[in-house]
Amino acid sequence: MCAMCLAGLVAGRIVGVPGRVLLPVAFGLMVILWMIWIDPPAGPRKTSALAHAIGGTLAGWALLEALRHRIRKWLSVALLALSVVIVLALACWARTLATGCSTRP
Repeated sequence: MCAMCLAGLVAGRIVGVPGRVLLPVAFGLMVILWMIWIDPPAGPRKTSALAHAIGGTLAGWALLEALRHRIRKWLSVALLALSVVIVLALACWARTLATGCSTRP
């Protein structure tokens, strides 16, 4: 999980996401990892849902910030960011179902 977070941050930097966006995203990912491994707020399913919701929000915000300077129409940017977050959520959900992974290491 840490490797996936690091890969996402590095990929974001490679594609041109500004550092002022990546720093809060990195902090948010750190909070998610803390919540999952150290102090889960609820059962495994509720903690997983909360972690994915926070992660999706962070990814969507970072994508929105990266694209809003390249695409001028705000509606196009919002729809594109939402579409990417939905695809990422479905891909992660499918991986979780296929491998039987839980929120615990």
